[in-house]
Amino acid sequence: MASGMREPEIVADVKPFTPRPLWARLDVLPFGFVYVSLLIGLFVYVNEEFESFVLSFALLTAVLLHALVGLSQIWSVAFFAFITGSPVPMSRIFDAKFVAVTPTEHNGKAEICKLCFETNNGLNEINFTFQRLKYIFDAESGTFARPAYPIAKPLSAYRYSSGLDEVKVAALRKSFGPNRLDIPVPSFGQLMKDQMIAPLFVFQVFCVGLWCLDEYWYYSVFTLGMLVMFESTIAASRLKTLKEFRGMPPLSFDVSVYRRGKWVVISSVDLVPGDIVSVVRNKEGYVAPADMLMLAGSVVVDESLLTGESVPQLKEATDATSLDDVLNIAKEHKSNVVFGGTTIMNHTAPALDAMKNNPFCESSSSEMPRDGGAIAIVLRTGFGTAQGSLMRTMLFASERVTANSKDAYLFLGCLLVFAVAASAYVLKKGLQDDDRDKWKLVLKCVIIITSVVPPELPMELSLAVNNSLIFLAKLSIFCTEPFRIPSAGKVSVCCFDKTGTLTEDDFDVKGIVQTMDGEKPDLSAPHGVQLDSLLALSGCHSLMRIDKKVVGDPLEKAALSFLGVSLTSPDVCLSTQGDTVKILKRFPFSSSLQRMTCIMEHSQKGSMQGRYVVMKGAPEKLKDFLGEIPPRYDEMYKFYTRRGARVLALAVKRCLKDIKTSDLKAMTRDELEDSVKFAGFAIFESPIKKDSAATVSQLQSSSHTVIMITGDQALTAAHVAQEVGILERPPLFLVAEKDTLWWETLEEKKISFKETRDEIKKLSAEYNFVLPGNALPLLEGSLLEAIIVDCDTRVLARVGPDQKEDVVQLFRKKGFHTMMCGDGTNDVGALKQADVGIALIEGKDLGAVPPPQPKSFGEIWKEAQEKARNQHNMQIAAKEKGKKLPSRNNLDALAEAMEEVPMVRLGDASVAAPFTSKVPSVRSTIDIIRQGRCTLVTTQQMFKILGLNSLISAYSLSVLALEGVKFGDIQMTVSGFGIALFFLFISRAKPVERLSKERPPENLFCAYIVVSVVSQFLVHLAAIIAAFDLAESYTPKSERGDEDEDFKANVLNSVIFLLAFVQQCSTFAINYKARVK
Repeated sequence: MASGMREPEIVADVKPFTPRPLWARLDVLPFGFVYVSLLIGLFVYVNEEFESFVLSFALLTAVLLHALVGLSQIWSVAFFAFITGSPVPMSRIFDAKFVAVTPTEHNGKAEICKLCFETNNGLNEINFTFQRLKYIFDAESGTFARPAYPIAKPLSAYRYSSGLDEVKVAALRKSFGPNRLDIPVPSFGQLMKDQMIAPLFVFQVFCVGLWCLDEYWYYSVFTLGMLVMFESTIAASRLKTLKEFRGMPPLSFDVSVYRRGKWVVISSVDLVPGDIVSVVRNKEGYVAPADMLMLAGSVVVDESLLTGESVPQLKEATDATSLDDVLNIAKEHKSNVVFGGTTIMNHTAPALDAMKNNPFCESSSSEMPRDGGAIAIVLRTGFGTAQGSLMRTMLFASERVTANSKDAYLFLGCLLVFAVAASAYVLKKGLQDDDRDKWKLVLKCVIIITSVVPPELPMELSLAVNNSLIFLAKLSIFCTEPFRIPSAGKVSVCCFDKTGTLTEDDFDVKGIVQTMDGEKPDLSAPHGVQLDSLLALSGCHSLMRIDKKVVGDPLEKAALSFLGVSLTSPDVCLSTQGDTVKILKRFPFSSSLQRMTCIMEHSQKGSMQGRYVVMKGAPEKLKDFLGEIPPRYDEMYKFYTRRGARVLALAVKRCLKDIKTSDLKAMTRDELEDSVKFAGFAIFESPIKKDSAATVSQLQSSSHTVIMITGDQALTAAHVAQEVGILERPPLFLVAEKDTLWWETLEEKKISFKETRDEIKKLSAEYNFVLPGNALPLLEGSLLEAIIVDCDTRVLARVGPDQKEDVVQLFRKKGFHTMMCGDGTNDVGALKQADVGIALIEGKDLGAVPPPQPKSFGEIWKEAQEKARNQHNMQIAAKEKGKKLPSRNNLDALAEAMEEVPMVRLGDASVAAPFTSKVPSVRSTIDIIRQGRCTLVTTQQMFKILGLNSLISAYSLSVLALEGVKFGDIQMTVSGFGIALFFLFISRAKPVERLSKERPPENLFCAYIVVSVVSQFLVHLAAIIAAFDLAESYTPKSERGDEDEDFKANVLNSVIFLLAFVQQCSTFAINYKARVK
């Protein structure tokens, strides 16, 4: 399952405050004093022109600053708390009334949360709710924390639970709230209000106001209309998304729960952690109402809504022999946990003998669930569940996507410095002229400063990311964290899992190997398989039979098919020779343990032949459990792993006849696995996906380092890596045995291991390194970095999930932008740690689907009109028939036709990774990197163009304006419309078909961008000066108006406008990095 099911930390800081009295607020008392002082001054100096101007200007500035302070309280939680509240130490938390909550990065926005003072179970409690989660003050630690779900107790605490009584239920309900995913939907008006008080929108409206004061009416109205239209479409899209979110979670339904010593039926909304419930599959299908730990019986679940994993998962009760173990949902016990939102496909009621240790049942059939369901205990409810965590990620992680970054703001800051300098020049020159209108002068200075950020910039930055989301969605690639899209353009290291990622999930069984007399092991056909091998393969699996179909691990399905064994129930297999195998107990496969063990019973034609312990797993791991190691053990399995085969070692142990089944089940795993007998090697082959080699080749040719990180055997992994092109030189294997390390070639030639960088570097020039997981702990930090990062290690094999995560962290620590592509189940930690994590899940293969082509604006508008017309006709027809259809206006139709960002639904997203591809092909990595580069380059182009236009504009509005150059209202409107269209076209740019060898710059302040912007500006500046000097001679002084006068058309104005417009167009033409097909 996924790390999204752990308890993610989403709150970075909580600061309590108590409200200030109204008169003492920092937005009341200081400004009141300033207003009174300025009004008195105006009254005193009413007849003094200069003093009156200065005081009037100061009063206007105070009013604007006051308005800014008021708006800043809406924009910034910290500022609101500072202005309206006084900080309170945690030791005096009872004096506080609200808290300022700051989330961790990319987990939503900060909020002001009201403190609630309640009594729970006789104790005073202080809490607040943030992002649908409740946080309670802990007096001992002096901090706020989420109520602790019972997810880290010893297994015995769950197994011996006797249910809840009403007192406990009431207290738990108060702590955890109702078990539902409730998403309130605001009105369109409220969303529009939120949009229109956003900082950038207020700034844009302020700029529009300035242009109005400068008498550019057409330009102002056009700009304002464009802004309102864009914000309206965003609000409409957001409202639609919230409505669909609200319809996602299943409605409440009845569940059978064990309370007060008996089974009762309640609503799923009333479940609380600690409830014991009956899990059943009914005719309509049953959705798990919460995260639950299986206590007795078993269920088969479909987890595709959470992980995207299409293979149903078997969930069984915890092992009675490991009751001292602490529950670990993410790792050891994920096969025992049913996650909320998953679909119950089948259930098996517990047998009576399985209930002996459960005090609420005591082997009495009258105490079994009346509906015959399996028994589980609730661990997490509501938004604390796996489904709730995923929905919160989709809802809060990035409410409004954009391509803003720290570099972007720093870039704007540099432009602002230039604009301030130009404004200061105008102010200095203007104050030297006593006849100059001082208000006009101030207005001109403010316009110059605000010209740094054009009104359409935020809209275009949002469109750049939105179009990327649309492009990827059309390729069945979904993203829950849009801020990571530009990061995909910076990726330098690409890590891949092997099985199910580079290779197919389907397996072919080549045979069973038990002996090796010559140079090649003896491979047994199905009819020649010995009984021990038959028992080990058919009695050690997690397959299930649902609706007359066998479902489960493709490798296990292939094994049963090879043997000619049919599965009659989840625990019973029947061979064509009349052998019946019944699984009595399972120890599920664990990636960290690299093996699976079962206790099974063998019968032949109805006669019980014996009970066995059967094992399968990694050959090098099972070797440690064999009572006697057969001759040439290593040679046998390495013969096939060198050729890319997947090899499983098999082992059996016959149990003594006089041991009771119950005693056998009570034995520990260590006791059962001791001194087992070798039963052969099962040889599997998994074909490489047809596009794996091409994808690796394209990534390598586009300056990406490609690495395989897999749990498979090193020789198998190296063979596949050679086939797909990851290994460019012969492989050199690092071998670890106890505390000794040495290198070994593919031909088993040994090379001593020397812990010096020079020696390792020398070897890396001749070989590509293949490192096993058991060698990593033996390498020190700096040496490990040298081997993996600096010396071009290409394959890491037999690594567990934690080690995969550590490797990805290592690359990130060294400054590499890292991508990880895996299957979304065993690779969860690495997928989460990577800058770009891509989970491949089952879905339709789109084949050779061409990339989606962006529509022209004309096509968009026509589609909008056509959809609006069709809706209007449907409304008329409905009225005639007395029916009512939902209304739809042109704005809604336009928003849809403009390809609004598709909402990520449950089933499209995975809790495992921010990117989810429903095409099980590694070519999705190419598409994501292509789009990432496209978005990154697009935003960089926008800022380059913005920088040039801002510099040209600042010069035109300052130096040239003082010389009498002025543009007309219509000219400004045409220019603004043209720039907006150019930006729109750039934001809709599509990625190139093939990745370039050169990666785009990672930030705006690289030498290339800075030199390019400065050089182009100098060229444009020289052209403007030359044009001014030339046109000035053709414009009599009598035709050149003053800066404060109305616009008058003349040669100078026309020449400068035409040149400025051409320059703006040329900045787009020159800086747009297009590639002709």
